[in-house]
Amino acid sequence: MPGCVLRVSGERFLPDPLLARLSFKPYLVFRKGEERLGRTETASGFAATVSDRDGADLAGQVADALAFLKLHAATLGTLAGEPSVDDRVLDFGIFQRIGSGGIAVQCDRLPADLLRAAGAVNLDVEITQYESP
Repeated sequence: MPGCVLRVSGERFLPDPLLARLSFKPYLVFRKGEERLGRTETASGFAATVSDRDGADLAGQVADALAFLKLHAATLGTLAGEPSVDDRVLDFGIFQRIGSGGIAVQCDRLPADLLRAAGAVNLDVEITQYESP
């Protein structure tokens, strides 16, 4: 889905003790061994909404992500040091523009201040492209 989400997971990660201490509320918590979407989870973790802006509004998603990183810096710093977490990613969901209106190449830039803020709390940054509606 378009928008920006924070995903945190790990094969040995136990999210329950951490959930009560988060300064934000995940919309999804999953545990290793659970059945979900027709498959068995191989890791435990959670996902939280960072921005619910449309997939055509990357600049808005970036602004929301910067505000989220600032507001939740202490919690994200705790996650950064959690050794049982294997994957920490800030995922920006955007719409594909390739093929529409003669666009042959799609380039999307993330600003340095976002990358610095994400890196400071050990978050990878990802862009996921979705087919335009």
